[in-house]
Amino acid sequence: MKLRALIKGPAARRAVFGGSDGMMSLLGVVGYLLVTHPKLIFPTALSGAISSGVSMAAGDFMSADTDTRLPGAAVMFGATVIGGAAPAVPWAFTSGAAALACAAGVCVVIAGLVAFLREAGPGQRWVIVGQTFAILAVVLIVTIACDLWIGSTA
Repeated sequence: MKLRALIKGPAARRAVFGGSDGMMSLLGVVGYLLVTHPKLIFPTALSGAISSGVSMAAGDFMSADTDTRLPGAAVMFGATVIGGAAPAVPWAFTSGAAALACAAGVCVVIAGLVAFLREAGPGQRWVIVGQTFAILAVVLIVTIACDLWIGSTA
C-alpha cells in the first residue's frame, strides 16, 4: 500500500492547513526578530507556535463533525506547532548564518511535506509542488517587505 493512501483524507488536510499556517504565520515574527533581537527568536516562535496551535485546534474542534472533533483538533494542534516552531529550532542551538541556513532548510522540508500531503490529480503532482513553493515564496516576500517597513518606522 502506498504511503500517500495511508495518510490522505481529513487528517492530511488538517496537517497541510496546520503545518503551512504555523510556518507561514510566524515567518514575519522570526524575520523581524532576526534583525532586532535574534536571541528571542526561538522562545518567541515557540510561544507563538503553541498559542497558534491552540487557536487552530479550537477552531477545528468547533467546526468539525462530532466524531472527528478531538482527533482532528489534535492533528491541527500538532501540525501547527511543528510548522511554527520547527523553523526557529536552529536559533536554540546556534546563531547567524548557520541558524538561518538551517531554518531555510527546515522550511523547505515543511513545504515539501505540505506539497506531498496536498491532493493532486493524475499528472498534477509537480504542479502542486510548484504551487506550494510559489505560495511560500510570496508569503516570504510579503513578510520581508512588512519587516522592512515596520523596521524603518520603529
